[in-house]
Formats: sequence, C-alpha cells, structure tokens
Amino acid sequence: MYSLYIEVAGFFPAIHCEDRGLYSYLDRELAAFKGGHGDDTLLRVEFVRDSSLPEVIPEDSVVISPTRGLKVLLHHKLNDGELLLQARACQSSEYKINDDAVLYPMLLNTLLSFYLQQLKAQGRAHVCLIHACGAVRDGHALLFAGKSGVGKSTAARLLLEDGSFALLGDDMVPLSRDESGWLAHASPLGGDIPRSRLSNSSTPLEAIYFLSREDETGWHRLDTALALASLMSSVVPANEIKNSALQSINEYDHESLTILMREASILASEVPCYSLAYVLDEPPWEQIFQIDKDEGSAWAT
Repeated sequence: MYSLYIEVAGFFPAIHCEDRGLYSYLDRELAAFKGGHGDDTLLRVEFVRDSSLPEVIPEDSVVISPTRGLKVLLHHKLNDGELLLQARACQSSEYKINDDAVLYPMLLNTLLSFYLQQLKAQGRAHVCLIHACGAVRDGHALLFAGKSGVGKSTAARLLLEDGSFALLGDDMVPLSRDESGWLAHASPLGGDIPRSRLSNSSTPLEAIYFLSREDETGWHRLDTALALASLMSSVVPANEIKNSALQSINEYDHESLTILMREASILASEVPCYSLAYVLDEPPWEQIFQIDKDEGSAWAT
C-alpha cells in the first residue's frame, strides 16, 4: 500500500492506493499539494485492469469512456470516514494507446471531485466548483471564466509568464464561503498547466471576469441579474461535482438546478463580476488593472 498526504481546499486528506504506477503519478502531480498527516479523510483508490466490464452495471456506478476504445467503470462509497473509489478499466484490442496517460488524470480528478462533494454533503464546507482560471496577486484572487475555448488556459499561461501572478488552476477552481466571505483555492483538478506550477493557497476572492474574444477590448461591470446568468453556466453545484465532466446544465435535475441557482445567486450578489472582451493575442491585463483603479480595488496599481 502506498500513501500520500496532501492539502486541498484547506483540508488534509490521505490518499492510499496499491497500484505503483498510479502512486508514482500522484506523487509527481501533487508535489505542490503535499502537506499534513491525513487528519481529515482517508481516500482509497482500488484500480484494476480487466478484459471486459459487467453486462449489468452495479447500482451507484457509472461507465465513462475517456477516449476511444477505453471504458472505465467507476464506483464510490463512504465507509466510516473512508472514501473509497473503485475503478475497473477495459481497453479494446482494436485500439492501442497509452491508457495510463488517460486513466491516471481521470482517476485523480474523479477522486478529488468526490472528496469535495463529500465535504459539502457532510456540512464541513460550503464548497462549489467553477469552470475558470484562477490567479493570485497581492493576496487577492481573480477568476477568468467563459465558454470553452475562450482563452482560460491561454490566460493561465500568460499570467504565469508575467511573473507577478501565482496560479490556482486553469480549468476548475474550488470556492468556499465562510463568515468572512468567499475564498478561491488552488485546484489540482484537470487543466493544461502542470500541477507542479500551481500555488497551493486559499485566497480571498476579489472578482470574476467573463472573457470573450471581440474585435475591440472593453469591459463593463455586470449587474446582479447578468452576473447570475453568466454564473449559471460556470458554477458546478456540489451534488453534481461527481458528474461535472459528463453532464451539462441541461442535464441537471430539479434538485441540482435549485442548488445551482442558490449558490450562483450568492456569488452574484457578493462578488463583483465583469464582462471582459479582448482581442486575440492582445492580453487584457492592462484593462483589468484599469478596472481595479476605477473600482477602487485592492488590485489597483
């Protein structure tokens, strides 16, 4: 059994697994998130490769196909404070791929997503996820959200190159709320930026920018109604975190939509949100700083 102790969203789970290849991947990818002694929750991964999957899918399990010719049966359960993720992978003989390169990131994302879901379900944290790039400067966090392909990963790369920003994540950023307000946390969930380049921190959330590519650069503050409409397509409520890679808002049930509306409404009313249009290959950071000056933000330069 291999063990790894990490910090994520202010909590300190321990990850146990028996697969040496998976452990080596986790040890490398989560280097920036190591810490603590696993005091909060034990996350156990049972991972096997098989020649086929059962014809009848067990209750509370799901089959996903992360790439052509590869199917994975996932099941998770919580027993006496231990979160167990069971994964059974089956690769078609027609397709020869390096399945580790696909399986390991998927297992990591799934495990941590289930963990965040359980934190919320147990009432230990008011947590949700947002599809966004997150960056920190001078002790304040900014999120850059928007439709797929709008430039979130590009924004993350450029912010790193700038040198004055620390990066929380470039795809999914966990948010939590307490009596002092909203915090943005470093996220080892997905993305194109190596996790080793992320800064493992929890930082007060300053603002959310919804990016769009236009012929001219410009910005405006969104009123609460428009901010809510934008957040509805970006926030993933806790009870849907487990399916965030598989579902869109159009597939959420009534309960999930109700939770999403509530969490997005709180964000829209408490966190400044902006629409930020920019010209391709012309990063809008100067515009962001100008917003901060005009709004009297702590980010003003």
